[in-house]
This record gives sequence, C-alpha cells and structure tokens, in this order.
Amino acid sequence: MHRLIPALLLIVGCFGGGAAQAQPYLDRPIRMIVPTPAGGPIDTMARLLGNAIAAQLGQPVVIDNRGGAGNTLGSCDAAHAEADGYTLLFSSASGL
Repeated sequence: MHRLIPALLLIVGCFGGGAAQAQPYLDRPIRMIVPTPAGGPIDTMARLLGNAIAAQLGQPVVIDNRGGAGNTLGSCDAAHAEADGYTLLFSSASGL
C-alpha cells in the first residue's frame, strides 16, 4: 500500500496538470524604452534596431522615449517593468 501512494501521486502529477498551458511568448508588441529625448542619435539607433527586431520576430516594437534626469527616468521605468521579456531598455553606456 505504501508503495502505491507515490506511484499514484506521480501519475496525477504527470497527467493531471494538462489544463494549465504556457502562453506563446510573442503575443503582444515589444516595448523599447529609450531614456533620451526623441530625435537624438540614441533614439535613431533604437528605432533602426526596433525595425530590425520587428522584421525578424514579426511583432511590432514600440519606442517609448522617457528622457529626463540624466537617463534616470527611463532606466527606472525599465527596471521596474514586469519581468516578462516584453520591455527592453536601449541606452548609451554613459546613461547607465
């Protein structure tokens, strides 16, 4: 009897959890935070990279300029974003 209980738990664990399935990763647009004002060189490079990522992955990339406080505002937004892989930070090394 004691050997039967672990076997039953293993079977239920393997086959009983079929209702919860993982969602596909790329099911919404990717947000790229740029902590500089729009129109600068960092913004231009981010937009070029965003276009390349969008073409490669088939999902739009939204550029979100959050300039101010020496790149701190945008960097903080990116640091506090949900860790789901849909938020990227594009900044210069001096801004980090």
